[in-house]
Amino acid sequence: MSMVTTAVALAAALGLGAETPRPLTLDEAVELALSSAPDVAVHHVAVERARLQTLRANLERIHASVDATASALYVSPPFVPVSGTSASYGALLPLANLEASVSAPLFSGFRVSADIARAEHLEMAVAADLAAERQAVALAVARAYWSERRLALLEVAQRAAGERLVESERLIKARISAGLAAGLDANRAAARRVQLDVEDTTLAAQRREARARLAVLLGIDEEIELV
Repeated sequence: MSMVTTAVALAAALGLGAETPRPLTLDEAVELALSSAPDVAVHHVAVERARLQTLRANLERIHASVDATASALYVSPPFVPVSGTSASYGALLPLANLEASVSAPLFSGFRVSADIARAEHLEMAVAADLAAERQAVALAVARAYWSERRLALLEVAQRAAGERLVESERLIKARISAGLAAGLDANRAAARRVQLDVEDTTLAAQRREARARLAVLLGIDEEIELV
């Protein structure tokens, strides 16, 4: 008896520890897809490369120079010796000077200006490509998201239709038993039941497909709940 109790407790613990679906809004889904989309990452790298090229082109306008001078002063002994002095006669006193300057002229030439303009236009073009790719990913996620939500709502409507059909079948059977209806009504109810079963199966398959498509766009492998 104790073994059975232990098994039941273990099964209950496993059931409680089961992973619950992750609630996911549309905005969270879009951000998750944008963070995991490989094409978006490639465009981010292209934008950073274009920004560095623009910086490099602008650095061509800047001129930097460093001037360093070094000299030494020789300490010669005096012609007349002076008592009480402790100077190191014959030594060399080092002297050094370091100057640096940075300048940026107003006009650096047509070649440098053309290189800067080209780099800036390339940076704007790459940024536009990134924005277009982000918009395309967001649109694809929104379509997959609402497709799955629409199918879920259709499944709820189908279940409600099935419950109404169950009540209708019960009433038809009662009327046939009482001789108030013909068997044709039962055949119609059976045909409607078959049609509902086919629609339920189709909706379930379409919803699994939509959920799989959304999971691929999001780049995740976990249970989610669209809220």
